[in-house]
Amino acid sequence: MLTIRHLSIYLLMMAFHGLLAQGINLKVEVKGLKLIEGSQVRIAVYDSEDDYFDEEKMFSSAEKEVDSESMIFLFKDFPPGNYALTLYHDEDGDGEMDRRWYGPPKEGYAFSNNFTSSTRPARFDDAVFELTSDTTVSVTMVY
Repeated sequence: MLTIRHLSIYLLMMAFHGLLAQGINLKVEVKGLKLIEGSQVRIAVYDSEDDYFDEEKMFSSAEKEVDSESMIFLFKDFPPGNYALTLYHDEDGDGEMDRRWYGPPKEGYAFSNNFTSSTRPARFDDAVFELTSDTTVSVTMVY
């Protein structure tokens, strides 16, 4: 027999479970964009070193048309963990990161932790950050 006490406990447990089931929100602020009509910023989110830079194994991704020199992306309901971001400014809208003949990008790019190097892209360890609560990550594009 279901009593008021049992019902109250059940409803309290369901409410607590609902709070636990909510994920973490990640806000990404992208700064220093060149205003180029018809161009997009593309973000890839990776949650493991093994999957890093593998487009088929991204944890999440997003793209938006560039409409100002800074933009905000919001990712919702992430589980706690370690993540790394890669971004590029698809200036010509072809869906690919264009590179110079000797390797470096022709288009703007960024990594979480604002990692930059003149000799190599960021490794997962260079770009990784821990997500334990709602977080804002700010990145500045490199051209």
